[in-house]
Amino acid sequence: MTFPAPVGLAAIKKTYGDFAYRPKPGGMIQIEGDWQARNIVLVANVCGTGHSIQLHRLVVPLFQEALTAALAACPDYRVRLLAGFCARQMRELDPAKQATAPLSVHAWGAAFDLNWDRNPFGRTLHTDLPPAFIAAFTSRGWSWGGAWQHKKDPMHIQFASGY
Repeated sequence: MTFPAPVGLAAIKKTYGDFAYRPKPGGMIQIEGDWQARNIVLVANVCGTGHSIQLHRLVVPLFQEALTAALAACPDYRVRLLAGFCARQMRELDPAKQATAPLSVHAWGAAFDLNWDRNPFGRTLHTDLPPAFIAAFTSRGWSWGGAWQHKKDPMHIQFASGY
């Protein structure tokens, strides 16, 4: 199944589902009800990388297709660190703004981070991701955090935009 990446918060909620939550310390949240059990799945040894990842059930085939293409395009690039679903708010550059930050697309399981030690979040772009690796995702509708204008999050790729 393929579908366009949702654009904006309303489309994200419509596509992946809405949930109630309670804030927790450090920008984390507690999702209430059974939304997480119904939607978040574990993919073991994703694309033969030896890593497991939790993602929304709808993006799993899209993620596997794009990662397979990225690994084929960049056979020397190694995925060493990989994480998906995380019930939390967006990360802010200014710690004073963290408490009021909106939810991260990670909270819907429609985003992942990779090799964060070489692709740090910050004001300027520092990345070791090959352009062909990024293109394997962006050509399939994924958005790359390294292309954001006001903050750079090159470890981050999400199947959503405009939020």
